[in-house]
Amino acid sequence: MSSASTSQAAEEALRSGRYTAQVEQDGREAQALGARGVPFVVIDGRVGVSGAQPVETFLAAMQRAWALEPTPKVSKDAPVCGPDGCEIPAGRLPDAAWARFDAQLELGGV
Repeated sequence: MSSASTSQAAEEALRSGRYTAQVEQDGREAQALGARGVPFVVIDGRVGVSGAQPVETFLAAMQRAWALEPTPKVSKDAPVCGPDGCEIPAGRLPDAAWARFDAQLELGGV
C-alpha cells in the first residue's frame, strides 16, 4: 500500500468513525489499569506500564501478567510462549527488535 493510499485510508477511517468504539474501549481499559498519559502499554489486558521504561520493567510486567494467568492463550498460527521462552513456528521470523530482546534474555542481559 502506498503512503498516499495509506493516508487516504486513515482519513476515511477517521471520518467514518469505524474504530471509535474500539479506541474508546481501549482507553477505558487503560484507565482502569492506571493510565494517565502516554506512553502507556497494556500487557495481556491485565498489567499496565506507564511512561518510557527500561527493558527490565517490561520484563517484570510480563512476568506479573504471566503469574496472574499462567495458561498461555494460543491461536492457530501464533508463537507459543511459556516460562522457558517462545517457540517460533517454522517460516516465521521475529523482527530485529524481538530477535535482539530474545538474545539478551538468553545471555542474561535483561
